[in-house]
Amino acid sequence: MDGKSSRGLIALLVVFFTVAAILLGVTVVASFQKAEIRELEATVRRLGAESVPMRFVIEERSPDSMSVLVKFYDTAGGEVGQLEAKLPGRELSVDVLIVPYRGAYVAFPYRIFSDSIAPKDGTALPRAYGKGGFPATVPLPTSEKAKAEITSLFNAVASGGPLPVEAFGNAVHEIGKLAAFETGMVYRVVVRPKGGVEIVED
Repeated sequence: MDGKSSRGLIALLVVFFTVAAILLGVTVVASFQKAEIRELEATVRRLGAESVPMRFVIEERSPDSMSVLVKFYDTAGGEVGQLEAKLPGRELSVDVLIVPYRGAYVAFPYRIFSDSIAPKDGTALPRAYGKGGFPATVPLPTSEKAKAEITSLFNAVASGGPLPVEAFGNAVHEIGKLAAFETGMVYRVVVRPKGGVEIVED
């Protein structure tokens, strides 16, 4: 084989291996993207289930104030945090922030307040159930993308700032208010699959 033929063969091999490498790279990327999509879909299905992220009880009540114990739970029912608060007033309100997320909803217990104070002056809740920057009341995604997105949403909620630009829709404050919360009775906050919130006796 003369030198010209050798160079031609080498050039052909270079082109062949370059094309093969490109095709392999495209296949790997496509496979990764499909796996990411499957993991995102699994996260959305888990978020679509009914959940009970918090329970609360009015432990003491006087004519002008009340002491409230709030506990937070993961989707398996395990306790992940709690806080106690003393609020002026007689009527308790519970604020849960509902954020649309890829066809499902993420519920963030947001604050408690009373008839004697403005909502903004109530007791904030997110710090009590945040674990490493992630809301422990939400199922932990297997998708790193979903985990990063939900972490970003939660950090914005916890800081009281605006939701990040990648938020997936308008957040809604669901306010549960009931003058007849009985002292010593445990109530649970139920988040429905379509984003509604209901407070019921435990």
